Order: sequence, then structure tokens, then C-alpha cells
Amino acid sequence: MENDGPELPSVETMLQQGCPCPAGRCPDVRDGCPDASVVCPDGGCCPNAACGGCASSAFDFFDGAVDLAMPVLELLGAVAGCAASPCAFPLVFCFPPGPDSGGWAVSMLAAPSRRPIWCCGTCALPCVAQYFVRRRVLGGDMGRYALFQGRMDGPYCLARCSPSLPFTLRAGSHGEHNCPHACLCIESCACSVCAFHASRDLMRNERGLGPDPTEVRVDACLAAFAEIARAFAVCGCCLSCCGCATRCCVEPGSDAADAGADCSRLGGACSRIASAIYRGMWHVRNVAIACMSAQMAYEADLPHALGARTAEIWEGEAKASRRAYGGEGRGECQQARVSGGNAYGTHTAAGVLPLAMYPPSASPPAYPGIQRV
Repeated sequence: MENDGPELPSVETMLQQGCPCPAGRCPDVRDGCPDASVVCPDGGCCPNAACGGCASSAFDFFDGAVDLAMPVLELLGAVAGCAASPCAFPLVFCFPPGPDSGGWAVSMLAAPSRRPIWCCGTCALPCVAQYFVRRRVLGGDMGRYALFQGRMDGPYCLARCSPSLPFTLRAGSHGEHNCPHACLCIESCACSVCAFHASRDLMRNERGLGPDPTEVRVDACLAAFAEIARAFAVCGCCLSCCGCATRCCVEPGSDAADAGADCSRLGGACSRIASAIYRGMWHVRNVAIACMSAQMAYEADLPHALGARTAEIWEGEAKASRRAYGGEGRGECQQARVSGGNAYGTHTAAGVLPLAMYPPSASPPAYPGIQRV
């Protein structure tokens, strides 16, 4: 076909150069093509193009967007990969701590220096360590042992649909009292994390303890990064599925197939970032469990009847009572000591608080499970 202007390259050559070919005549040929007009063949539609513009332009735009996003995702993946180690633990200090010490005699961060063998042993052999942690928490009395101490009771698997189907976990109903040591070994090996939480909850309940400030930081850190990792994992899965479906439905070597490959590449990058974040969370959790296991081992060596938290509560009650009855001038109580003594005297086996510390008309505060004389 002849044109009034200068000689133009063929339509195929112009398409290879990325020139648009709108319906009818093309008064402005862009993207480096000669500034002239050309008549589009086949009723105004170019091969591999849609009427009104080449369809490859959309795929080219997507390909460019992927090329821009990939370096950013690769950088995020490298950063997440470096953090996928115990070096990620300092990230917990980006989150606020708990309001108080929780009543623990030694903090979670100081516990590894007090019980280094327990901390290192938990890192190296978590299953073995959790067996001995539970024994320490139970005071060596394995007659008190129950499967996960009742913490994991409930229906699982098919039992969620019908109670008659397997299986429902009920502590004390699986014969663990007949062979507590073997059952504890199985529990610690099958799920050392659940075994640890059962031991920590038991010690908290028996001693009236709360969460350690660093423990609160760890929980907040894991929750935040779990949401980030979940978002990357979902995006990666969706992009990978879209890319796979696109390549299955289009002709190999076409622009759509290339776009599908780019989509799969983008999804793979997101999935790798999510995997690196999850590995970092795993290391943070293991370091935290090692520190808390050492903290529990230290706490287990202290008198059982009165924990530090209970002593602080009693001290505050006694001060308030003395102020109310004009006893402030008789001196303030000192902070409770972790050695077993406090401002009210030495801890006895029954946890006795001398009533002489209270005015005759005042009654001591009532705390469940504490015997007073």
C-alpha cells in the first residue's frame, strides 16, 4: 500500500518495535517510529493487537512494573534472610514491655546468667530440657503430673464434628498416672513448645506470678511479624497461582505467557520473604523459651508458699493499713528479698504472715491458699 509521505517500514517491523497501531489511519506513530501515517490492515486491527491499540502495551507495562518491584523485594528478602537467625531477638525491644516484673525473682533477661546450664541446654536439647523443667515445676512429685497439665484439653480432628469420633484429649484419662515419666517424655518430644507453656502456666498459677516484661515484648513481636509474614505468604500464593493459570491458558512465547512468568517470579519473591520471617520468628521463640526456662528453674529453687509477687502485695497492704491507723511513723517495710525472707519475717512452709504487723482492729488481706496464724 502506498503512502503520500516518506517510505515506511512494514507493519510487522513496526509491531516488533512496539509501535501502536490504532484502528484506521495512524497520524502519530510513537515509540521511535517515523512520524508518518500508515493504514492498518485487516479492517483496522493489527496482528496480535486489539482494535484501538496494541494489546502488548499492557503486558509491557506489567513487565516494567515487575522489573521495578523485583529489586525491592530482593532487598527485603535479603534483610529478612539475615534476620532469620537468633540475631533477630533484639527486634523484641522495638515493642513496649509489660507494666511490672510479674513477681518473678529474677528477670527473663538476667536468668541465663543465673542458670546458664538450663538456658544452653534448652537451646541445644529442647525436648530433654522441657522434661526436667516440668519435674522442677512439679517439685519432683510426678504424682501431680497430667498430660499437658490440662492445658491442651479439648476435641481435635474429627472430634470437632462429633464427640464420638477421634479424638478428644482429657488430662488424667489416658493412663499417664501409671507411667508419668514415660508420658512426660512423649509429651516433651511430641511438642516441646506446648510442654513448656503447660509448665509455665502451672508455675504462674501456683505462685501467683504474671508475665515478665520481656515476655510481653516477645508476644507482641511475634504477633506483629506473624501478620506481616501472613500478608506476604497470601500475596505470594495468589501471584503464583495467577502466573501458573496464565501460562496454562495462553500460547507459549506470547506476551501473556511472559507476563504469567513475571507474575510467578513476583509470587516466589513474596513467598521467600514470608519464609524468612517465619524462620526469624522461630529463632526468637526458641531464644525466649530458653531464657524463660532458666527463669523457671531459678524460681523453682525459691520457697514455694510465698512468691515475690505475693510478698509485694502484702507489703503494700501493710503500708496502707499502717497509714490508715497512724502507724506510718513506725518505719517502712523493706522490699521483699528473694532469699525467702521479707519485711514481715521469714517465709515458713505454710506461708505465715505475723498478725502483729497489723493494728488490732485491722484484718489482714485474704489470699486464697495462704494460711495465716
